[in-house]
Amino acid sequence: FEAYDPKADTWAKLAPLPMGREHPSLAALDGKIYFTGGRGVQTYAYDPGSNAWTPRADLVYERYASAAVALAGAIYLIGGQGPSDTIMQRYDPAADKWTARAALSTRRDHVAAVALDGKIYALGGRLGAGSVFDSVEIYDPASDTWRSGTSMQDSRSGFGAAAVDGKIY
Repeated sequence: FEAYDPKADTWAKLAPLPMGREHPSLAALDGKIYFTGGRGVQTYAYDPGSNAWTPRADLVYERYASAAVALAGAIYLIGGQGPSDTIMQRYDPAADKWTARAALSTRRDHVAAVALDGKIYALGGRLGAGSVFDSVEIYDPASDTWRSGTSMQDSRSGFGAAAVDGKIY
């Protein structure tokens, strides 16, 4: 695990991850970094102040190649591969508990996701090698429902996305 300091233009080695994982998901919330999935159910929180990892509650379902986003004090894990892989999972750090939430309409691994204006956008992804999606689904946490969004112009999987100034890139 490493951290980059742009002011000093240097990388620093930090406390190693508690275990190796392939295609894990990371999200930052309230000054901590949460690491989960990657062919497992374990979740860990990293505290930059103490340079230490703390075990947290296990996922409801194992995940691999999913996307994690923070929204309104919770972490959401979207898509990926594993049991019940359309079911989104929500982590409440105060209760240290993962819960199952509404299912995506399309199975998506290597999906990208962003939080924007109180909603979560699941972008593209694929269903195994050889397939790539341009479709978008939008999650409303208030109603625990997904709806279709406007498709991207190009199909994509295994990519990153970010929301800046009201737009998704």
